[in-house]
Amino acid sequence: MRKDNALANELWLAACLHIGERAHDRVLLNQYLKWAGKTGADILIMGDALDTGLCLGTKHIGSIWQNDRTPQQQIDDFCGLFNPLKRQILGILGGNHELRAERVTSINPLYQSAQRLGVPYWGASKIFRWNKKIIFASHGATTAPLTDFNKVLHAYEGLDAICLAHTHALLHHSLRRFVAFPDGTVKDKRILFVRSGNFLKDAEYARYALHAPTDTGSAILEFKDNSKLGVRLGL
Repeated sequence: MRKDNALANELWLAACLHIGERAHDRVLLNQYLKWAGKTGADILIMGDALDTGLCLGTKHIGSIWQNDRTPQQQIDDFCGLFNPLKRQILGILGGNHELRAERVTSINPLYQSAQRLGVPYWGASKIFRWNKKIIFASHGATTAPLTDFNKVLHAYEGLDAICLAHTHALLHHSLRRFVAFPDGTVKDKRILFVRSGNFLKDAEYARYALHAPTDTGSAILEFKDNSKLGVRLGL
């Protein structure tokens, strides 16, 4: 674990943990937790940390039967797992699974988890500075490969990375852009696109929906010695 106020050169994009779903891969999650505790990596919770199966209120009616933990137990599990690492958590973003509960009850279980841990709850999206790089992070909204990325590009300038989740894909690529400055000079820039992975292994709903299987695990942002931003897929 790094010392307080020390600069971490790795950022774990902890997306789509789906704690409480029968297909949640706790063994793999524990490996990442152990790694983060050892390295002192920064952590960003990217939404859908809790599966939040409900029996009413959304198109996911009946998903409760694919859960082996109640929403309260999922909050308890999440807070128990991440409490030892809470000083490393930059913030918690909401996801569509937690939004299920908020739309029915007005109570967001990830907001409650953030309050219990004493870490920032960032809601739908956040732009933040990490190792002098400007990062946009959100859970994401669509399953189309580039739609969400393009929406962010149309809305914001000056980003170094766009980090999303939602699709369970674990991948990254970069986009080249020219940046014009007031004095007329132009510099070349690359923006990283990251889909941050998941911890849900071959869930029943995915098989019924004929979804292609995805790699499990997380994307990890890296700040390299040459001051460039990189991405590692998996530990």
